[in-house]
Amino acid sequence: MSRSAFSCRNRIGCACIGLILLWTSPGASGQDPTPPQTPQQFTRKSELKLTYTANEASLSRIRLWTTWDRGRTWKIEKEQTGPFPGYFLYRPDRDGVFGFRAQSIDLANNSEAAPISGVTPPIALIVVDRTPPSPRLFKPLENSQVLGGRSYSVWWEVRDAYLSEKPVTIKLRVGESGTWESVPGGPFPPRGKAAVELPDLHSPAEIEITCSDRAGNRARLLRRFNIIPLHDPSNPQASTSPDNKLLRAQEYCREGQRFFREGRYENAVASYQKALDIEPQLAVAIHDLGVVHFHRADYVQAFSYLQKARKLKPKNAKFSLYLGRAYFKMNRLQQALQEFESSLDHAQNEYQKAEALWDAARVFQRLGRGPEARRRWRRIIEIGNNPRAVPARYELEKASK
Repeated sequence: MSRSAFSCRNRIGCACIGLILLWTSPGASGQDPTPPQTPQQFTRKSELKLTYTANEASLSRIRLWTTWDRGRTWKIEKEQTGPFPGYFLYRPDRDGVFGFRAQSIDLANNSEAAPISGVTPPIALIVVDRTPPSPRLFKPLENSQVLGGRSYSVWWEVRDAYLSEKPVTIKLRVGESGTWESVPGGPFPPRGKAAVELPDLHSPAEIEITCSDRAGNRARLLRRFNIIPLHDPSNPQASTSPDNKLLRAQEYCREGQRFFREGRYENAVASYQKALDIEPQLAVAIHDLGVVHFHRADYVQAFSYLQKARKLKPKNAKFSLYLGRAYFKMNRLQQALQEFESSLDHAQNEYQKAEALWDAARVFQRLGRGPEARRRWRRIIEIGNNPRAVPARYELEKASK
């Protein structure tokens, strides 16, 4: 048995793949040899140049076989007779995964075994990918205002069929003539978030995301936003401007919500109070402060905040829901029922509907109006996938016994 090989060489305007070709000499059995481990390479080129060396003195023809489905289907792509140029040119008609084998035929018409569809694997695979990745930025939004003087999280996602483990780099530029600075921690995975430190000043800024896939396709996404100073002693009016005051108050709200999720109620109250010191009529801060008191079982204090938030935002389903729960805890059932019905009327999604129906059913249970409670449990089940569906089904089964 003699050896012939495809070699991998750099060519301008084409991509080369490396293949090892085993072929039978005259008189050999012609059985299909066991291929070596199949390598996989990536390219964005429109032409593949497969170079080979062979013993031309005994070679009559050489065939190039191709597969586009990893060996489930094979076809003869090209056949060469002497003199042999030492390469095949293959132009894929689409993006995809292409496999190759070569079949040599000698002067006595002895042949290496042809690949069998569904049986013979390719010797080499090459991924042809001419589609660049698709990056998306969730934060910051285009031309949004972001508070400076703190750490800010950039959120992104990149989609592509052939990404490496960490294909993303992120850069930040502050000011029109500022320098691009790489965000620490990169390169980053296809989806995630990274912290950038923003200066405490008024300035335009840009975030740049670049990514590349394994074939070398690249994509770039640029996002412009504006930094607003959190504290600016040199400009007293900056801290009192309406836009900046609202941003600062909203930031304290987000801080309070984080403390609340962590069960740090005292810290949450302090953060919401800071928000209200800046914006006394900020409804979300008033409501969330009431929710904290509700979870601390201080229902009278919770009620005062929740009622005020409800007046500021009468069509907010969440505000009505929690005010109804405060009424329920104080055994003011008719007022609770009115709030739950209002929450149901203004619900923005199936989850809010299920919550309002569940709380209304509890009121009807306490009032001894079983049919009304069961009617609302059935409606919860009809909504489908929601956290209240299983307990509603349980209550229905219990009521039917």
